[in-house]
Amino acid sequence: MALIDRFPRHIFTSRGWGLLGAGAVFLLAAQVMGRRDLLTLAVLLLVLPLLALAGTRVLKPNFQVYREFSPASVETAATATVRLAVARTGLGSGHALMEERLPARFGESPVFRFPARSATGGTSRYEYHLRSRKRGQFIIGPVTAEFSDPFGLSLHRHAIDDGDILTVTPAAVELPVTGLAGARGHDGVTATRIRANPSDDDVMTREYRHGDPMRRVHWAATARHGQLMVRQEESVTTPEATIILDQRLAAFTRGAFSAGGTSHRGAAGRTATSSSPATRSSGR
Repeated sequence: MALIDRFPRHIFTSRGWGLLGAGAVFLLAAQVMGRRDLLTLAVLLLVLPLLALAGTRVLKPNFQVYREFSPASVETAATATVRLAVARTGLGSGHALMEERLPARFGESPVFRFPARSATGGTSRYEYHLRSRKRGQFIIGPVTAEFSDPFGLSLHRHAIDDGDILTVTPAAVELPVTGLAGARGHDGVTATRIRANPSDDDVMTREYRHGDPMRRVHWAATARHGQLMVRQEESVTTPEATIILDQRLAAFTRGAFSAGGTSHRGAAGRTATSSSPATRSSGR
């Protein structure tokens, strides 16, 4: 039995390798003993696992996967809940072993069986949790399904979706109050205070209008034009912006995730249960 366990398990099961080994033995015995019945039995034992292998590669069951993150965009150090809904869309039946592939920094990937015990309407629902310590975008998935033939001789594993992107944003940190001078609008524009006695180079003139104060009359321009002219002082604006940069090298590290929970494989992994992201600092 220990010898069989050394053979690749992603092609044949222990039963399949056993039939192949037995077929080889009977084929050798038929050659030595000259028995036609042993030859027939050997051919049957050799062909049956090969037919099972071809069947699992050609007749692959089809699934549809829906993945939801809650919240859709998670902050660092916060827990994100991943909800999976898997449904079979093609012909076929039986059980399949599924695994949600995660980046290596997540640790052990959650493993679950399809269909789930609480499956409703042909759809099985699963849930597990992730927690990020670094910001960035991470591909969660795909889900891989491992299924076998009806005789349990061959195994085949393939991805049944493309995965989804989990966005981890920096956690919001309240910045200390700063003494920024001047009144600034929502667009970052600060209006310069109009000077009471501007020079001739700083003003424009226009015709006198009813209601204009007499102190704004520009007498030099009035003499030139032969009619009352008043100062039209131009309001000067100075657009400003405050840029806040996070200059810490560790804050730009990508791909660092920490996920919690337990797995079906053991207590050190992550939970997959059936059920019906960095700090900002100011730098200027």
